[in-house]
Amino acid sequence: MPEVPTSRVILCIDDHVSSLVLRKLILENAGYTVLTAETATAGLALLRQSQVDLAIVDYFLPDMNGTTLAMEIKAFRPDLKVLMLSGTIEEPGMKSIDAFLTKGGSTKEFLQVVQKLIG
Repeated sequence: MPEVPTSRVILCIDDHVSSLVLRKLILENAGYTVLTAETATAGLALLRQSQVDLAIVDYFLPDMNGTTLAMEIKAFRPDLKVLMLSGTIEEPGMKSIDAFLTKGGSTKEFLQVVQKLIG
C-alpha cells in the first residue's frame, strides 16, 4: 500500500450505492479518508461541513447533473479539485472539472489520477 497522508479527505458523490461503496473501499485501502453522498445536495452539505481535499462526482445524479455540481463546488471552493466520472458520456471539456474518467476503468488508473489531483 502506498504512503498517503491520512489527513487527505475525499468526497465521493454518486447515486449508485454499489459504485460508491466500491470507490470508498478502493480509496480507503489506499490510505484516504472518504466521505460519501448519494445526491448533489447532500454532497454540497458535506462539503460545507468538512475540510475536503478532492471531490469525485458522478455526472448523472438525481437532483443535479455533474456539470452543475462542479460549478457549485468551484463557486464555494475554487481551489478544490474535481474529478468527474461517467459511464455514458464523453469528457465534457469544461473548466469546472480538473479531470475526467470513464467508469469501469482500471483501479490503478483511478488511483493515479486521484494522486495527481490531490498532490
